[in-house]
This record gives sequence, structure tokens and C-alpha cells, in this order.
Amino acid sequence: MAADRSRRNKPPVDYKSLSEGQSIPSGERTKSISWAASTFFPIEIVDEAEVDGSSRVLVHFIGWDDKYNEWKPLGDVLNIPKQYIQTTPEATKLFCLQLAAAVKENLNIQRKVDSSVEIRLPIQKDASVCFEECGQRCQQGWYTIANAGDLNPILGNNWNFRIVNRNRDFAFIVEGTVKYRLVERRPLVEFLEDGSPSYLHRGYCLVFKFVRDRGNGQALAHFLNRN
Repeated sequence: MAADRSRRNKPPVDYKSLSEGQSIPSGERTKSISWAASTFFPIEIVDEAEVDGSSRVLVHFIGWDDKYNEWKPLGDVLNIPKQYIQTTPEATKLFCLQLAAAVKENLNIQRKVDSSVEIRLPIQKDASVCFEECGQRCQQGWYTIANAGDLNPILGNNWNFRIVNRNRDFAFIVEGTVKYRLVERRPLVEFLEDGSPSYLHRGYCLVFKFVRDRGNGQALAHFLNRN
């Protein structure tokens, strides 16, 4: 399910009309706003109530603190059918190998590259459980690890550094910078022959972030002892 998360100080917007492709004036501004898939947020319905003859629901925005829970008209909530296939241990192992390879690919010693790295890989939802078990949950659904060894059981030993040449120059992940979370991809909007919108679930991806640094061959032994 998904809902629009509008600011409280803005005038109410007719999201049903927007979903039907109509252009709605945006308050006192002269320009108009139109519906976009980016306005969707994954939610859970935690309570329901009748207010002045209309149905309202209390929605929890997944990955956010309960203090952001908000009462919404039932018509603002869109139920998007999800294509869900239960993963297998072999598929989970293959994903971990792909992620470990993507991490290594981003470990280089080039000077003119951003040290902050973000990797996004498609994943079956239940395949993310092993990552949740290895990490510590923090705000907005992110998980962190105390040290690289926490992910060794699923990514393999030495997943966090790469020796890039015969001189033993190497790139590595700065300790304490790894964080990751499961993200539901925004739905794809497709219009039917009668002009009505249809929303296609696009699955999930794992967002994996870290900061990289580099060292030379003389520092490799010290790094390995510390690692």
C-alpha cells in the first residue's frame, strides 16, 4: 500500500482526481500540479475510524518513526498488488555474491572519484533477512554494522578491501561507514485503454552505502592486522 505524505500546513489536495489524470490548482499558486508516482510512500494501516460519515485510516510510513503516523481519508490510500516470489537459499547466496562483487568493483584507488559509494541491487524481500540479522537497526529502516566482520558470514572474508595492483596498493571501506536498508521501488504508472491509471509493483532493492579510502603497499600489513 502507499499514500501521499503532504505537509500539514498545505491546503488539502484531491488525490483521487490527481490519480485520474486531472490537473488540480495548487493553493494560491497560478501553476497546477499533477499526479506523479514519486508521491507514493509505502505504508501500513494501523487503525481505522469513521469521522463525519467518512472512512479514515491511521497510516504508518514504513521506515519512519511512529510520531509521523497520520490520519488519512481512505480514498488517499492506494493498494498496489505486489508480485512476490519466495526466494531460495541458492538465490540468496547468489545475491550476496553479486553484492560482494559490486563492493569490490567500487573499491579503487582513483583520486578523482567521490569517496562515498552507493550500490543498489534488486533483491527478493525475504532475502534481506540475513542482512537484518547481521546489522543493528537505526533510524528510517537503515542498518549499520560494528565492524566488517559482522557481514563475513554472508559476504565472505575480506569483502571490505581490494588489492588493486602488484605493488599491493589497496582500497578499503572506512570502518563505521557501512549502512544498508531494504527499499520498495516506486510503482510504475501505466494507463489503460480507457484512460484509467494502473500501478505496477516493481519489487525491492537493497541500498548499500559506505565510504572508501586507499592505502599503499607499505600500509597493507598494518591494515590486515587491524582488519
